[in-house]
Amino acid sequence: MFAGRSASKGSDGKVPDKYLSYTKSLSDASTTVLEVRPITPPYMDITGNGYNLLSFSFPNNPDQFLLSDTVFLSGSIQINITSDDVKDTFAELKPAIPKLFTILQQHRFRVGGQIVDECTNSNLNCLHWNCKTNSIEDLQIQPYGDGSFVAGKTAPFYRAFRIPLQLHDSFLFGVARATKELRDADVHAMPIWMMPKNQLDIYFDNPANVVSHDPEYEPEGKVLTPSYQLNNLHLETYWLSSPSLSARVRSQGWSAVFRSSLPLTMGIAPQGAGTKFTVQIPSSFNSVSHIMAVIQRPEDLLDLAIPNRKFLGTPELGIPTRTQVLVNSVQVYQEPLNNNGSDLQRELNKIHPESRTSTFVMSGSYAGVNGAANSQNLIYALKVGSDYEADSGGLLSGFATSSATGGIVVEFTWENAVVTQSVLNAWVTYARYFQVAPNGAISVRY
Repeated sequence: MFAGRSASKGSDGKVPDKYLSYTKSLSDASTTVLEVRPITPPYMDITGNGYNLLSFSFPNNPDQFLLSDTVFLSGSIQINITSDDVKDTFAELKPAIPKLFTILQQHRFRVGGQIVDECTNSNLNCLHWNCKTNSIEDLQIQPYGDGSFVAGKTAPFYRAFRIPLQLHDSFLFGVARATKELRDADVHAMPIWMMPKNQLDIYFDNPANVVSHDPEYEPEGKVLTPSYQLNNLHLETYWLSSPSLSARVRSQGWSAVFRSSLPLTMGIAPQGAGTKFTVQIPSSFNSVSHIMAVIQRPEDLLDLAIPNRKFLGTPELGIPTRTQVLVNSVQVYQEPLNNNGSDLQRELNKIHPESRTSTFVMSGSYAGVNGAANSQNLIYALKVGSDYEADSGGLLSGFATSSATGGIVVEFTWENAVVTQSVLNAWVTYARYFQVAPNGAISVRY
């Protein structure tokens, strides 16, 4: 017996539908590619105090829908570091940005002057990348997302790049995982033609946060000045045309529910071993699902000799002996998360199921249960709602912190001391509800 849904026509009642041509129909959908040029200059010299805003306005082509999972920032980039000592040559320093998507600092998407989507700290991309990195996923950034030093080069040079404007699945602008069934990906076909003036603003990060030199080289100079230059900047966009979909949207309007994030940075002062560190995370949203966080040292984030500094936490701390979340003064976990890191790894696997195939998360350097000596690679993924949204198939379980009196409190306890001033970089993930009425009226709730 075939497992497929059987047809109802005589002797072929046991034949799966995919083999029966008369049960199929032609689609009226077609896809086209458009190159969108910025409304700001396409050339940018990104220095420590330079102008770093790039703006685009999407075309309002009648009956065309923007596919939000295939918006790419393309152009050319050159990377450089100068020194106050002539012995520090380009060939010795080997300036690089190993993963070019780290140059994204924040983005903001506005429709009719109203903010529909924003991320004010795109370092969340680095945590999401760690959740899904493996040999197949890494192909997404090769060769047009790799800014590693090219052997033999003695001076800065331009190279092409192509960055997906990603946060993660379920975000408005998000790239589906390569190992995920594409038809199950969260893709928003946006009727830009129904909306008033729209604008996508992209901000680039300070070179000191992203450019690195050869970790094996000890610079002679006392002052190193990193920079990078961008040229021929534009968006590669994919658009869907469908008369039937357009007719439905014209009569019923359009809506989407997607995730967004609020970044928070809180200082962690030096403290003794066994001290419980408690942090209150403010938020006022209709539906908060979870928190992503990493503990880092500010001095590491500015160390040009650490190429992957945005991706790693502090090496000072061991695996927490106790982690708990309280929402409105009620414990989320019946028992605190401990077990030498296995509980924290389990929570990350539940909140981001793709991490189960991540070579970063499932490696021996991730948590104590895998053999890690410290929590440098540890990502805190902490549930706030009553269920794990990624496993449940949608935004179903977010907690309404807007009506809570106790807020969100996270508690950590480590066996060893915090010696160096550190920071907890956290992102509160919540739901945004975006609706466009048939008359073009925009409504955004979160």
